[in-house]
Amino acid sequence: MPLNDNRMRAAIIGTGPGGEGRGGAHSIGYAHAWTYSKCQDINLVAAAANVESHLATFQNEFPQTRGFDDYRSMLKELEPDIVSVCAFPQDRVAMANAAIECGAKAIWLEKPMALSSGEANRILDAAQEANVRVFVNHQRRYGRPFEHAREIALSGELGDLRSIQIAQPFPGVIDFGIHLLDMAIYLGELSSPRTVLAILDRSELGDYKGLQVERNLLASIEFESGKRLVYEAGEIEAQAPVIRVNLADGAVEIYLSPPEGANGILRIIGGNRDAVESPQFDEHFHHGKTDSQLYYDRALADIVRAVQTQSPIRIDATEAVKAIDLMTGIGASAQASKKLSYPMIEDANPWLS
Repeated sequence: MPLNDNRMRAAIIGTGPGGEGRGGAHSIGYAHAWTYSKCQDINLVAAAANVESHLATFQNEFPQTRGFDDYRSMLKELEPDIVSVCAFPQDRVAMANAAIECGAKAIWLEKPMALSSGEANRILDAAQEANVRVFVNHQRRYGRPFEHAREIALSGELGDLRSIQIAQPFPGVIDFGIHLLDMAIYLGELSSPRTVLAILDRSELGDYKGLQVERNLLASIEFESGKRLVYEAGEIEAQAPVIRVNLADGAVEIYLSPPEGANGILRIIGGNRDAVESPQFDEHFHHGKTDSQLYYDRALADIVRAVQTQSPIRIDATEAVKAIDLMTGIGASAQASKKLSYPMIEDANPWLS
């Protein structure tokens, strides 16, 4: 692709090793690259990785990109318009700040954008001062099942929202759990948390990309509106809905995989329905049934629109900070072994220590 056109020039920090599972189970930089490569408004020009073999594998698949072993050198030399930050969570703050300093118009961060509320808010402050848009890849906000679940939950058709339950059948609140916390916020328009009470099992701790994390966790968060969010992760029943929105006259359930007899991952219970309704969508929890990039493609199209028109967007980092706040509170409460009150701005994520 020519470089002397009007398209935004994109660069990726953090390619991962590639190989089987790239762009999904690992090496999420590939997912960004595939999406950039299909977008007529974007020219993917470079990538940075600190492992030579990772960079060579990436450039073999994307030969139009220049390769850098140092992301700061890449940013200073090329001054890309949009930067994807796909490296490990503990490195994302420094990388986002470097992109801001080098004049990027937009930053597309993988989740979690930071490991604490304090870090996340400092990114937002620096971006606002430099007039840089920051987006966080909570791409499921663009999935039709999730959009429909939100419409039902907020329409009043099934009465007022009372609570939301998250049942994550594996550990990792800073990995997959942050997606679920963000989705709960999206489905119920949750804001202004008031208190949190959390407990985790410290008898067996796991590892996530070099970070010490919990294996089993239970938390209850109460909001100023009186609504409640209950989050559970670890060794729980995998067939239960991963998210359940409890309404006065019914419920909306979302599953990781379609339950027996359902048309998809979404079930709507109550109201004027004679039976449980399961709408048919050609999309599932992670992406389209035949297009693994579907939610990414929609997210990037919205990012381009937001940058070009300076308009709002559903994956703005200001939304993602809400989930970081919940995550930080969960960790702080678990560490203190008592109920805590918001707001709490932490410079380090307490449940990683």
